[in-house]
Amino acid sequence: MPNQPKPADAPHFVYLASQSPRRRELLDQLGVAHRLLLPDDAQAAEALEDVAPDDTPASYVIRVTLAKGFAARARRQASGLPVAPILAADTTVTLDDAILGKPADAAQATQMLTSLSGRTHRVLTGVAVFDGKSAIGPLTGSFTGRATGAVTGVVTRVATGTVSERGTHAADGTAASDPLALARAAQHAFDEGLGRAASGAAALQPPGIGWQGPALRLALSVSTVRVRVLTAEDIARYVASGEPFGKAGAYGIQGRGAEFIAELHGSYSGVMGLPLFETAAALRQSGLSF
Repeated sequence: MPNQPKPADAPHFVYLASQSPRRRELLDQLGVAHRLLLPDDAQAAEALEDVAPDDTPASYVIRVTLAKGFAARARRQASGLPVAPILAADTTVTLDDAILGKPADAAQATQMLTSLSGRTHRVLTGVAVFDGKSAIGPLTGSFTGRATGAVTGVVTRVATGTVSERGTHAADGTAASDPLALARAAQHAFDEGLGRAASGAAALQPPGIGWQGPALRLALSVSTVRVRVLTAEDIARYVASGEPFGKAGAYGIQGRGAEFIAELHGSYSGVMGLPLFETAAALRQSGLSF
């Protein structure tokens, strides 16, 4: 069947709201043209990744992913850049429901790797694609979650969640424009849908969940990873290489850390930082051709 001509206003590229070279490489692998849309202040970007006391791994990844996307959308609007879809993502490693972020120093990297040694952990990567229009408006959509049942095997449950950007207000009654405020409002709706889509830890097994609305596509990729038993020498040598820094959980599966991975269930690209199956689907649903 011949290729259909693209509409004149169809997007030709996507903005990537990430400094990760791995995410750029993965988009290149898909053949997706992209431009970086980065924060002006590195500290402001790090503030979006702060963990709240009541965060679960899933809610944390969802909120940070959305906050990055809302912040990038505001930067695009303020700078007058051309309209195009915006892609944001965030990855975290979780062990026993504890969130393992990026190690601050060698001691923290050593501690994280020691805790992962000989155990199975989960890697959660959120990916959000905003359609790039000037106003998102009410966000409504369906959650689809997969859970493994002891008897019935794989089951799918669907629930809906709604959030209106116009309904989010600051303390003084004005419309909120802070990316974190917008992300938290969306997170609450997603959390409600998550609770109905699948219950308990079983909901966070591969492949994860998805949420789709008219102006925003969100996916949460979940993978389980088993690390072989690491010796103190293994850990010291790896930390000295510098690779653990800037990576959630203090390892990179695409680098030297690959030798530590005994088993993986889920998405290899998701563990790297951008699940390509979910990302490609969301970008195409946003009108991007590649």
